[in-house]
Amino acid sequence: MGSSSSFKEEKQMVEKLANRILAVETSTDFLGVSIVDAGGVRFEITTSQPRIHSALLLPLCVYALEMVDVELNDIDCFAVSTGPGSFTGLRIGCAAVQGLALARNKPVVKVPTFEVYLRQCRGYDNLAVVQGRAKGQTVCAFYRRALLPYQNGEGFWNEYGFEQVVTIGPRSYEEFCQDLMKSAKERIWVTGDAAYEFAEFASTCLPCEVRLVDEYLLLPRPGIVGLIGRQMFAHGQAVHPSLVVPEYYRKSYAEVIFSQRQDEGEMP
Repeated sequence: MGSSSSFKEEKQMVEKLANRILAVETSTDFLGVSIVDAGGVRFEITTSQPRIHSALLLPLCVYALEMVDVELNDIDCFAVSTGPGSFTGLRIGCAAVQGLALARNKPVVKVPTFEVYLRQCRGYDNLAVVQGRAKGQTVCAFYRRALLPYQNGEGFWNEYGFEQVVTIGPRSYEEFCQDLMKSAKERIWVTGDAAYEFAEFASTCLPCEVRLVDEYLLLPRPGIVGLIGRQMFAHGQAVHPSLVVPEYYRKSYAEVIFSQRQDEGEMP
């Protein structure tokens, strides 16, 4: 009896230390869910189709839990990729995680989507991230391998050995290329859901070579969201589900049109 009780207590302790994370990635058309614990990525499932997030996200969460044989109550924290990215995708991901976490009284970690890109692309030296293709609006940033720790300010990019040269923000391809001309002298690697379009455009106006990262790394992986989320959870960076909101970094199309009409004097 004593041996059985000791084994049960040890198992409970191991499970407590596991810090199981259910992670969700919906910032692009690449929808995915992962389960991460002390052993790493236990399970990851993805699909790449437009406009299917609302129909498939919760079923994928259920399937992921079944595949690792754990209950929703066994999840210690939820992680969600909060942007920048697709307005609709981010809203669906955040709302779904909010609902799941509130139902089980569990915390949530908000994982910056560009941090996901940096972690999975940390093998590259000069990285341009170009995210968002709706109505020609993109959110861009440029990272360069840092020579010194915390060079050019502190941020999540330091964790992966980068310095942020062009800050995250909304830009046209032309504006981003102008920024890159000032700071990029060597080969530039491009990632993000607008990578193909931007790389083709940039190749015609930048003096340096422009190439795509490996195809597997072009879109944010849910397993990486989970790994970052677990680390953030361990460092006390989880929040109440009610505080989980997308980080768009740009105006919606409706807001852009409204601003244009105001500038043109069409609004009262």
